[in-house]
This record gives sequence, C-alpha cells and structure tokens, in this order.
Amino acid sequence: MFGARLRIISSRLLHKNKAPPATDKNESLTAATSTKSEHTLTVKDNRSCVLLKILPVILKGPKAQVKTYAMLDCGSQKSFIQTSLAEELGLEGETTTTSYKLFGGASQSEKTKIASLKVSGIKDKTAFDLTGVCTKDNLSLPTQSLNPQKLADIWSHLKKVNVDELKNAQPTILIERDRKSVV
Repeated sequence: MFGARLRIISSRLLHKNKAPPATDKNESLTAATSTKSEHTLTVKDNRSCVLLKILPVILKGPKAQVKTYAMLDCGSQKSFIQTSLAEELGLEGETTTTSYKLFGGASQSEKTKIASLKVSGIKDKTAFDLTGVCTKDNLSLPTQSLNPQKLADIWSHLKKVNVDELKNAQPTILIERDRKSVV
C-alpha cells in the first residue's frame, strides 16, 4: 500500500468519552478491506473507525470521461491510475521504469506510462490538471463503505456535515500528497 491512512480518533475532550457503540461482529461503521490484505494496513474492527480519504470524482481523458473513486493519500509521493482505466480514458504517455517505496521500506520497480488527465468533483465540476500520473496494472486499493447517519449518531457534531454515503467504493486512482490544488 502506498503511504499513510487517515484515522479518526475520538478525543475525550471533544466527544465526552463517547466511543462507538458495540455492534454485531459482522457490522461496522466503515469497511476498509482489500482482496490482497498483504498490501493494506487498514482495519475492519468494531472497536475502531478507520476512514480513508476516498471520494467520487470524474476523470477526463482524450477518449472518455469516467465517474469513479479517488483515494487522496498524504503519504504517497506519486499518483497512480489503474492501467485499464487509463486505456479507457485514452491516456498516452512515455513508457518508463518507475521506482517507489512501499510501507515498511520495501522497494518496487516496474514499467509504467506517465500520463496526464483532468479530474473534477461530482458536484463541483471545476476540472484540475493531473500530470505525471503513473499507470499501474493492479492498485489493490481498499474498498470503503460509509454511513454518514451512523457517524452522526455517534458524533453529533457531524450532523451538520454534508457527506454522501459510500457503498463498497473502490478507488481506481490514487492522488499523491503534493496535489494541493486538487484537494
């Protein structure tokens, strides 16, 4: 997995010792899982609430426009897009060998294309340029489900925050930490 994850921690001062209620073992507020668990450090646990920065986006390329999910990763030093999606969008770019470090210090090198595309939000159609995005055959990013009502029931200050529900959202693009204009 590439980089760090966002974890919501319930502060005793802010939340008056409110902890998530005990739930059935098969139910959780969020689910952050992957088919390749060796690539993720996310937790599916009834005692914790792990939220990744996953959001719906529209990606635009020369051949197509696709609605998908992006994962914003403040720990990543590169942006990656699923190769099959890059092909669907008609993205072209220089083929090169790219190297990167994974969590835990392991290094990996592989052939990739370096491409550029546009990204916008679902509600705010302002498009931003993403350059230097590496293609990757299998991102293995975790899926996430989010029920805003359950979160608001636990942390009442979230009732005024407009968050859309996510059901098994599978990111196909990872956006690195240095894309401040996008975030």
